[in-house]
Amino acid sequence: MPNITVRNIPEELLNKLRTLSTMERRSLNNEILIILEKGLARESNRNSRKTASRPKDADIFIAATAATRCDMLITGNVKHFNRIAELRIENWLR
Repeated sequence: MPNITVRNIPEELLNKLRTLSTMERRSLNNEILIILEKGLARESNRNSRKTASRPKDADIFIAATAATRCDMLITGNVKHFNRIAELRIENWLR
C-alpha cells in the first residue's frame, strides 16, 4: 500500500488526533485514515449535490417571474423547473 508523510502538524491537532484514536481504540494511523475517508466522502457528496440539484441563477429568475406573473411557463427544459410546485409547465417542443 502507498505511504505518505505529513509534516508540520500543529501540536494541538496532533493531540486531538491522539485523544480520538485512544477513545476509539484505534492506532493513530487508522484513525487518520478513517477521518480522511469520511471527509472525502462528505466532500464528494457535497460536490455532487451542488452540481446535480442547484438550479442556475437564470432559471431561478425565470421561475420566479413565471410563478408571480404568468399562468404557465413554456419551456423545452422541463427538468430545470419541474421541482417548483407553483409553476404550471408545458413543453411545446415534444
